[in-house]
Amino acid sequence: LQLGVEARSEDKLTLLGQLYQRLIKIYESGKKAVVLIDEAQMLATRELMEEFRGLLNLEVPERKLLSLIFFGLPEIEQNLRLDPPLAQRVSIKFRLEHLNPESTESYIKHRLRLAGASRMPFTGEAVKGVHRFSGGTPRLINTLCDNALFEGYVARAPRIDQAMIERVAQDLGLDGVRPVEPLPRAAPPPPPNPAKPIDLGEIDRYLAGLAKPT
Repeated sequence: LQLGVEARSEDKLTLLGQLYQRLIKIYESGKKAVVLIDEAQMLATRELMEEFRGLLNLEVPERKLLSLIFFGLPEIEQNLRLDPPLAQRVSIKFRLEHLNPESTESYIKHRLRLAGASRMPFTGEAVKGVHRFSGGTPRLINTLCDNALFEGYVARAPRIDQAMIERVAQDLGLDGVRPVEPLPRAAPPPPPNPAKPIDLGEIDRYLAGLAKPT
């Protein structure tokens, strides 16, 4: 946690004083200091929760100088309960539920647009498979789609179909996967000596093809 504090002290009390002075400057400039803490479910100690509460005590008479936003898995609730006074200061909670099939498809299309793709490389059945094996969890959706796109490159597949999603899900050990026949692949060329590394430029050209209008 720096927030622009220069020449930070190794002494905790001195460092808190430096942080307080920095927060005062941020406040006087008309801005608000907000700290985002990701994967907060991993911070499962009472000492850390007490430290966060101490940071929230940095204030001026009319307002708090610092806001904390925790992101994490549901276990974060247990962490907050390690320090009841901190848990009582939580003013807003939002729980992201699993995506339904329609939201899963919209999420995949959104991620593809951000990546520069102008066409949908996944078939409708493939998208249903992604939702089924991911349970609508965005992190698993990302993992499934990333691996399926790489499989598509290796197999030179024009589109990602349901069988490919099932194959990837099986490789990842996701629940609900039923055995499927291996995807047909062209006979590999004789291996060079020494083994030729993956041509990253060729992968880029393959992925760039997804961005071409159809």
